[in-house]
Amino acid sequence: MEESPVDKICLGKVQFIYYSGYDESKAYESEVTDSPNNAQGLICFFRAMHYTGDTHHCFLEGYEIKKENGISVVEFISGS
Repeated sequence: MEESPVDKICLGKVQFIYYSGYDESKAYESEVTDSPNNAQGLICFFRAMHYTGDTHHCFLEGYEIKKENGISVVEFISGS
């Protein structure tokens, strides 16, 4: 099945980040990927929860996208 552009979170170079609700000093930063789809974004979100140990805030409520040095930085926003 072919992906449509709407399946993509962002086009181009993307990095996902997540700051724990408990300890902002332990942040998750993914590798830079190229035009990730929604499923790849969710996989990064689950990795981020386990990396930071913040399994309480397990609902992905959205994300904020900023452009830094030509890379779209996608910050996960989670809730409990």
